[in-house]
Amino acid sequence: MNLHTNSNPTTLKARDKILLTLLAIGILALYSSWGRPLWLDEYLHFVFGGFDSIGDAWAAVQTSTTNINHGQTGFYMMLDFALLKTFGANLFMMRLPSLLSGALLLFSAALFLRRKNLGVVAIAAAFLLLLAQPNLMYFAGEARPYMPMVASSMAALTYYSTSMHTRATTGMRVLGWGSMIWGALMMPYYVLYLPVIALTALLIAKVNGERPNFIKFINLPLQITSVILGTGISALTWLRGSPSFQRDPWLNIRPLLDSLTAPQLIGLIFIGALIVFTLWQGLIHSTNRAKLEKQLVSSALLILVMIAMSILFAALSLSQSYWILPRQFVASQAIITVAIIWMLASAVRANPHKYKTALSVFFAVAIALVASRATINQIDSLRDWGNNGYPIEGKPGDAQFQIIDVGPANQNVLDGGPVRPEFTVIYDEPRYGPGEDPAAQ
Repeated sequence: MNLHTNSNPTTLKARDKILLTLLAIGILALYSSWGRPLWLDEYLHFVFGGFDSIGDAWAAVQTSTTNINHGQTGFYMMLDFALLKTFGANLFMMRLPSLLSGALLLFSAALFLRRKNLGVVAIAAAFLLLLAQPNLMYFAGEARPYMPMVASSMAALTYYSTSMHTRATTGMRVLGWGSMIWGALMMPYYVLYLPVIALTALLIAKVNGERPNFIKFINLPLQITSVILGTGISALTWLRGSPSFQRDPWLNIRPLLDSLTAPQLIGLIFIGALIVFTLWQGLIHSTNRAKLEKQLVSSALLILVMIAMSILFAALSLSQSYWILPRQFVASQAIITVAIIWMLASAVRANPHKYKTALSVFFAVAIALVASRATINQIDSLRDWGNNGYPIEGKPGDAQFQIIDVGPANQNVLDGGPVRPEFTVIYDEPRYGPGEDPAAQ
């Protein structure tokens, strides 16, 4: 597998575009959550379809984003209010903003790699490596703002990795401004991601010998608008207060670390060693070592900055005694995935022929195996949801935390029609988890 298949950084053959589009559609179909019933967190979005007016829905946002929906801007909930009022109790429409964001993620990842002069095989490898991470791509089929944050961050990276001349085109203006507005309205994290991505892209441009004008490069009006939108909607919602969390911050991360088996650890060490070998041989045998060094330094810088962002969000969680959750890192995770493909593709094509083929085959097989495993798991999930249908009894989720019975809501979905207004009782008064009500401290 030659990860570098095209010399023209702006165009792909029509056949390649069709293949990539079909692959992207397949990935989105796998992670669309088609047939998956409501669960606790999505129920909090679903009930918005039962409100009578925009005013009632916005009042619920304001009363809940300092407790039960802590840390959310409420914009996704208002979107779901509009979608559910229009289309009734339809889970596909409720989750549509996330699915469209998943499409934006894949499109932006492909465009970023084209900006780095990589071709169809490298883009397909990136798509498959994203597919292989269900903890990331799962959010493409869930009605919560995490996939919009991921997609907006990737789109921002693509925008700032584009030449100033090309940025002036209508398409790139729409990508830059559209994704910025989408991200800033959806998720508080994006207000931090956007300037960090802009500054990282500026450093990468300087590493590659460019001398961009700082103000023009970062697009100051775009940055200011992001801050105004993000802080403005946050000031009306989650910034007004927060509960006092008293749960173990490592509640969700520690089980993931504990589940790492010895074979998995050995495999990770082996792959890491092979990546180091690939980079080393590429540097030794490259016919243009200076250019390769710039590419490797640039991609490594992007990876390190995204790791630093993840550490920052973990530290912020610890400072609030809030849970450290894998979903806090998904935007960095997606960008790191694409940066790794950029780094490996640059190094593989610089390797001597005797290594290039073997390395390409190994990486292709490794990516295919992990993608196949994720694909099989997703197909099994889709089949299970299709066979077992929607549970109409019981309380999926943490029943003691919210005391929510989602069974009647799933029955509402089966029956069709509008969302029942009685579900909105959940927002009649603030609800907290055990030990999280600040008034009880």
